[in-house]
Amino acid sequence: MIDMTKSFGGLIGPDWRVDWLKTPGNALRESAVEPQPGQIDTMAAPSDPLYSEQWHFGLIGDIETIWNEYDGTSVHVGVYDSAIEYDHPDFGTDLYDSSLHFVDSTGKIYDPSPTGTGTEAHGTSVAGLLLSRADNELGGSGVAPGVTFTGVNFVGDIAANESEETIIDALKWAQNFDIMSNSWGQFAEYLPEQSLSSPDTEMSRWTAAYEEISEFGRDGLGTVIAVSYTHLRAHET
Repeated sequence: MIDMTKSFGGLIGPDWRVDWLKTPGNALRESAVEPQPGQIDTMAAPSDPLYSEQWHFGLIGDIETIWNEYDGTSVHVGVYDSAIEYDHPDFGTDLYDSSLHFVDSTGKIYDPSPTGTGTEAHGTSVAGLLLSRADNELGGSGVAPGVTFTGVNFVGDIAANESEETIIDALKWAQNFDIMSNSWGQFAEYLPEQSLSSPDTEMSRWTAAYEEISEFGRDGLGTVIAVSYTHLRAHET
């Protein structure tokens, strides 16, 4: 079992603006649980042993009050990352949707399960930050308990091993999800293929794929694309 406390991805941070997420038509759905008369409009802190160490919730706001009104129910997230241990005990088995595993043009299905080679903890950590179950006496709590998710091993498999056509198809696959999570980035190498001056460059083709996702995903409302802060080269000052 992957220890999610050892590696935290960049999914959660100040770019997740709660006011925007609570706007009608955006990502979070309102919880069906309504506060009762006389009830304090703040839920109790989860019993998960690592909850007190999850400092990132303070960057979002009063998360316990938010949880009293909103949860992840009926929201489907595509976690584009490395391999994901989607049967992790802090996830449960009812929140993962394998029916939306990426399928390429030849019919090959890409299962994001870890293979046991290399460093594969990052994708599981990101998924844990998103949806780990609350009040189960295990690990911490995800920011949106109840969310449904599907893993896409984009960084460790597809982008590393497949053709550019398959990579673009994998990006466009995000139209199947309400939210596309990308806790990864590219170095700013200032190379010709990273230029947007021509529609034929790699970056232009990727940008066109993102535009298609934003326009046609989520049944025409546009898939929400969440990205981490762009990584900088170590030698840049």
